[in-house]
Amino acid sequence: KASLGAAGVFATLEGPVGKKATWLASARQSYLDYILERVDDRPRLALGYRDLTARIVARPRPSQTVSLLGLFGHAAYENTEESPSAHTMESAGAGTGLLLLSWRRASGPLALGATGFLLRETGENRDTDGFERYSSESRQAGFQADAAWRHGAHRLEGGLEARRLREDVLSRRFDPRPEGPRVLEDY
Repeated sequence: KASLGAAGVFATLEGPVGKKATWLASARQSYLDYILERVDDRPRLALGYRDLTARIVARPRPSQTVSLLGLFGHAAYENTEESPSAHTMESAGAGTGLLLLSWRRASGPLALGATGFLLRETGENRDTDGFERYSSESRQAGFQADAAWRHGAHRLEGGLEARRLREDVLSRRFDPRPEGPRVLEDY
């Protein structure tokens, strides 16, 4: 399946992998910058995005499911003014990458599940003179497990979750005073 929209193109593909697995992939790409160039002789900005989502699901047994999901995307902004003033934002970008692996088993009165993930997010903004206004990188990793047991009208559930987060962020503003840029936040 593919489609062409007002701001971008989109495609999805799917199919089997043997007798016990399936896959699906979907991608998008914008062409907003192309449209803006055609509408305006001298556009002041260019915008764009692209992303990919892919998933494979396997069922090794009727009571079990294993799944791997990947999501990757990037968005960008660019100031295309011919003569921008000093310290005007020139470019910005943001990106995301996610991997998610999960397993589920449901058989009789017992259901078990486990999920692990890795996530990375980035962002940056720069001025026309190369001054870095903002920069960030976040990384997370996590694991979650759960169990449920049914007996008649009763249900017992339990689980655990663990997550690790690392984040580096720098946010600055240009200050025309002699000492130059000031760090607003840095953590």
